[in-house]
Amino acid sequence: MYVVCFAAVFTVDAAAAAADDDDDDDSVLCGRRGLTACPTLESEDQLRLLNFQHNAIRVIENVDHLRRLIFLDFYDNQLEQIDGLLSLRSLRVLMLGKNR
Repeated sequence: MYVVCFAAVFTVDAAAAAADDDDDDDSVLCGRRGLTACPTLESEDQLRLLNFQHNAIRVIENVDHLRRLIFLDFYDNQLEQIDGLLSLRSLRVLMLGKNR
């Protein structure tokens, strides 16, 4: 599964995207999309990499249910506080540089 985000406010159905893709990749790439909020991700139980770099996101949200997430990238956004990450037990890499 490999999904690329294209809109500022949307829902991503990762399972549906994976059904159209034979690749085993488990990533959602939402970098440089002008996002001001984190999209709601559906059917993402295998998601391991989530990239939100170079956007204008102010609040980390809609990620607390991603139990297998290993890599989360919020580099170069407008984050003002960091919460909603305690439930991400598999998280190993968290990129937060160049935020407020």
